[in-house]
Amino acid sequence: MLQFVTPHQVNQIIRMCEDHVATLPVDSEAGPGDLWHRDGGPLSPAAKAVNRFHAELSAHIAGLTPDAQIEVMALMMIGRYPNDFRSFAEAVKDAREEHDSHTPDYLADKQLVIGQYLKNGLEVIRAKAA
Repeated sequence: MLQFVTPHQVNQIIRMCEDHVATLPVDSEAGPGDLWHRDGGPLSPAAKAVNRFHAELSAHIAGLTPDAQIEVMALMMIGRYPNDFRSFAEAVKDAREEHDSHTPDYLADKQLVIGQYLKNGLEVIRAKAA
């Protein structure tokens, strides 16, 4: 189970991401999944919002201890690939091997999906603990 990050901290990240996704501007000129450029022109309003939130989320995660960051990454991995890990400890081991100073940015890069991955990860570890 979680030792270094609290469920409250995980739920705070989930809420931050859900609020961000819910308020992303709609760019009527961009194609599906194309937030970044309009024929090489300026960034769309949605892309600007993604960039701003990336910095905010990355800073928030960087404020966690390295061990807490590792557990957040492990939860994300379990939530994304629930059948790939026999236990939370196994996911933590893999996350520890991958952890470095870029972990907050790596997690923030997944801002559009990490909230759901963390929710799924919490559900999986709760179900396995029961």
